[in-house]
Amino acid sequence: MKKKTRNIAIAGLCTVVLGSASVGGYLVATKAEAPTNTNVKQSQTAKSKNPFANKAKDKTKSPFDTKKEPSLGDIFKGGEVAMSPFDKQNLLEPDVLYKEKQVAYKELAQLVSTATKIPANVAPTPITLDTKPMQPRKPIQPQEEIKEPEEIPTPTPIPDPLIPTPTPNPVEPVQPEPKPDPEPEPQPEPEPEPIYEAYLTVPDVITIHALSTFDIADYANAIDESGANISSSITLSQAIDTTKVGKQQIYVEVVNHNVKAGKMVTVEVLNDAPVFDGLADKIVDVGENVDLLNGVTATDTEEGDLTAKIEVTGEVDTSVEGTYTILYTVKDRFGAETTKQVNIEVVAKIPTFEGVEDATIFIGTLFDPNDGITVNNMYEETMYTVTGEVDTATAGVYTLTYHAVNTYGKETTVTRQITVVE
Repeated sequence: MKKKTRNIAIAGLCTVVLGSASVGGYLVATKAEAPTNTNVKQSQTAKSKNPFANKAKDKTKSPFDTKKEPSLGDIFKGGEVAMSPFDKQNLLEPDVLYKEKQVAYKELAQLVSTATKIPANVAPTPITLDTKPMQPRKPIQPQEEIKEPEEIPTPTPIPDPLIPTPTPNPVEPVQPEPKPDPEPEPQPEPEPEPIYEAYLTVPDVITIHALSTFDIADYANAIDESGANISSSITLSQAIDTTKVGKQQIYVEVVNHNVKAGKMVTVEVLNDAPVFDGLADKIVDVGENVDLLNGVTATDTEEGDLTAKIEVTGEVDTSVEGTYTILYTVKDRFGAETTKQVNIEVVAKIPTFEGVEDATIFIGTLFDPNDGITVNNMYEETMYTVTGEVDTATAGVYTLTYHAVNTYGKETTVTRQITVVE
């Protein structure tokens, strides 16, 4: 047998021997000291009566056995096996088990003998065996009958410190898969906090008339962040006094959710002067009745109609021809004054003739040049003169000239033709 094969065989044999050490011990001990039937019976009788007697040994080794496993040298030392007290007690087993152990021992001895043969080329290693004979085993005295105790104590096994206690490999329980948490209902996202803004549009200077109603909404405009009109939220730092002409400073502001926009503004209160209506230069006749305020009015932007406050300076003598200057003046409550000059000319009208017309007469007809002729003069009776002659005995065309002058030196001259026929 080669060295490698031998080593493998010895390793396997040792494993078999170590696993069967107890069996070998039983076989050798039984062979060296065979028990009698009487002792066996007594032992069996004692076992039946003793509640603590060992029953048939289970071949499976308990992890709590405290005996030391015999070595290979101990098994074959002097042809006998050193036995532990545990093995000696097992000698009381039945004959059948004894015989089986004898057969097993023989087979094991043959295997050991074959495995331990020394090859021819290897020098034998002397083995010294302990040839001391085993002490004869004392017979086991039958135990007295033991009364059954009321409570059987449980013996506490002492584990062999040399043999590690096998650690059980517990099967971990299958943990149920946890149920997934239900998905939370989606919460509505909070609306973002709105951003407010305010925009104000207003001129730097606002001009208004005195005594007018001032409303900042007529001049300023305000919107928010969305373009919505918030002009109704516009406020002023102070009210405007429209009874005072001049400049006033105010602060215009609009507030939209605590967002402010403002501007300093100058408000100028103006006063317009009154205006005349119906004033113009004119000509009147001598002796005509003249009313200087007839058709004349005065109006004011702030106060309205001021006709009653018109003042007239100057007079017109309509009995005397000439040009007269009349001065009209009007003033409002703020002292604004308007003055206008008007020229009125007084003239006399010229006299006018009636009945001065061309005529045709026959020869021999009587003709009076003043017949049917009159002079119209609004001031007085006016005389006239006729220049020219008509010869009623001679056929022909004759021209007559009429002339009239009034007291104002106004004169009129007209002509006529008189035709004499046969």
